[in-house]
Amino acid sequence: CGKRRVRMLIKRLYEESDLAIEKILMREHQRLNLTSQELIILLALFSYYKRRTFSVSALSKRVDFTQNEIGEMVDSLINKGFISFYLESKDGKTREVFSLDKTFEKIEEIYAEDEEKRKMEQVESNITKAIEQMEIAIGKPLSAYELEIIRKWYEKEEYGHHKIMELIYQADLSGRASVRYIERLLNQSNIEPLEADEQADKIIEKLFKR
Repeated sequence: CGKRRVRMLIKRLYEESDLAIEKILMREHQRLNLTSQELIILLALFSYYKRRTFSVSALSKRVDFTQNEIGEMVDSLINKGFISFYLESKDGKTREVFSLDKTFEKIEEIYAEDEEKRKMEQVESNITKAIEQMEIAIGKPLSAYELEIIRKWYEKEEYGHHKIMELIYQADLSGRASVRYIERLLNQSNIEPLEADEQADKIIEKLFKR
């Protein structure tokens, strides 16, 4: 569900909310493995986005490249998966049009990777906090087995960090703090699974925050 929601998110923002795709491409072109020349051609193609057709001769009037160089860079963008062509039939006529959907997808991929990295870093931070709080509660270092149990609480994504910390704190106050006791409480609780689909919101926030 999360992946479907994120898919083509940037395309919708570009078409409906005037997202500054040009700024994104200029900022991220190295991460997207685009050369400076390919970037210029790709930006020029976005000026034909609504028309969905272009000619090399028309492009040559917008950029400072020869028609042969433009043709080579368009081929390179096709091979790298930024642009695709297909035939469209309308009113009994067939024409070749281009699509930049793959460009939107590539941008989404790098932002999704950023968000996944951020999420993993947050999980590691939460695990460290839970371990530290548990060791304070029981007054000694945890065993390797206990450390693994705590890590699994987070890796399974069945319990929220706030809930885990709350149970550790309550167990500490009652003098019953132990990893096994906390795990028993977690398993007995009717805890809703964590929402896995925060990715789209995070990507939107990142796009408009920069």
